[in-house]
Amino acid sequence: MKKTLAILLAFILLSLSLAACSGAPKINKETWSLATVTENETLVYVASKYASAAPSVPQLDCTLTAKRGSLTITENETDKTYTGTYTDADDMETATDYRITVGKAKGQALVAYSEDTDGNPITTLTLYIKDYVILFVAD
Repeated sequence: MKKTLAILLAFILLSLSLAACSGAPKINKETWSLATVTENETLVYVASKYASAAPSVPQLDCTLTAKRGSLTITENETDKTYTGTYTDADDMETATDYRITVGKAKGQALVAYSEDTDGNPITTLTLYIKDYVILFVAD
């Protein structure tokens, strides 16, 4: 379990690294699929497509869409939705930082270019809300 957690945490840290790409990625330019949810660095949920990396962790499949300052997170199995808002906080060359609110919780989001564990380019959306880090990848 420690090795799996280390791999997943490395993936999250890797998602924060910035790769050389032209133009900053935007939250509203992609449809996002959940990868992992951690609370205080403990893996709480993993998407079913990553379940083999953490077989003892509960699975959760969600999508996130964002448009005109509003965001919606949808649990795929139950169609339960969580809504929120976002505003640009900082537009960097290769990443965009947002201030977000989901329900009554305020936090931060970072959209960045990164690489997966095989070195393939991906775009990630990382939400920081209270003690949670929620990692999404672009579809």
